Amino acid sequence: DRNPYDSIDVTVALSEEDPLYQVKVEYLKRIGKEESIAFPIYADRSPVEMIEFLRFCVADEEELGMGVFNRMITVKNELA
Repeated sequence: DRNPYDSIDVTVALSEEDPLYQVKVEYLKRIGKEESIAFPIYADRSPVEMIEFLRFCVADEEELGMGVFNRMITVKNELA
């Protein structure tokens, strides 16, 4: 049987090649977050915070300006 508490950590980080890298790093510093975050992934779920951070990581300038990452921003962002 699988242990429902077993998990692995997946680290998500900003790409230094992102043209908005510095802007995103500064924003993360202002809200007390790092540019690289480890999230626990379970067999039956992944944390909502990871999805939000992924949306932030791939956001373009217009999407960043919206400042909302707890729901779908654009289809392009979701597919990135």
